[in-house]
Amino acid sequence: MFETLAHIVADADAKWPLYQERNLNLMEGAPSRFGRIINGRCGPGGSDATPAGATKDVMNMVFLSIGIAIVLIGCATVPGGESQTQKRVYGGLEVEEKSPERKDKVVLSDAEWKRRLKPEQYRILRNKGTEAAFCSPLNDVHKPGVFHCAGCDLPLFATDAKFTSGTGWPSFFQPVERKNVWLKSDFSYGMDRIEVLCSRCDGHLGHLFNDGPRNKTGNRFCINGESLIFREKKPTADES
Repeated sequence: MFETLAHIVADADAKWPLYQERNLNLMEGAPSRFGRIINGRCGPGGSDATPAGATKDVMNMVFLSIGIAIVLIGCATVPGGESQTQKRVYGGLEVEEKSPERKDKVVLSDAEWKRRLKPEQYRILRNKGTEAAFCSPLNDVHKPGVFHCAGCDLPLFATDAKFTSGTGWPSFFQPVERKNVWLKSDFSYGMDRIEVLCSRCDGHLGHLFNDGPRNKTGNRFCINGESLIFREKKPTADES
């Protein structure tokens, strides 16, 4: 493996004069914004040319990355020639990573979502925003009923699965139906989290954590109140 990577880097060094000549020719005709970024002075006053040493380092990194990818792909191939992909599981739930297919899927343009949703709902549901903690009135809702998606009205969580987590966001240990939400790895802000989304409209709901009630599922679906609409359960004739 390491010999292969060494050959790739050596090949990059051998071919460097050709790349350098080509890059300089291109730069004479059009200033390179990428060059200014490498220089550390992006914007007015930045250099329009890429330092030879910096560009060489970038080229070496490109070839090295390609080599590593090739080796990893080779290691992930089973004897039969098929790639073996291991699905991620978190809190006992499979992380789908991609939106599930549904016959009732809601797909709207960005302009249509802006017309349908309130500004804060749009920011959270469509732009993966987060509301301030301890601000949602749904934190104090414990009446029998169901919390629906504010974007498409799909039933998501029931009050009998709601608990007080102390985090400041509505928290549930399970959804109404597993198929009504889907999970996706979220590596934003340098963290490794599990994003929770509505399976009908793909709206961002919140995140999943594994610090929920141990006598239940052990999971905590930490959900933005702005992503939800609460519909109280109407008592039946026997209950009234």
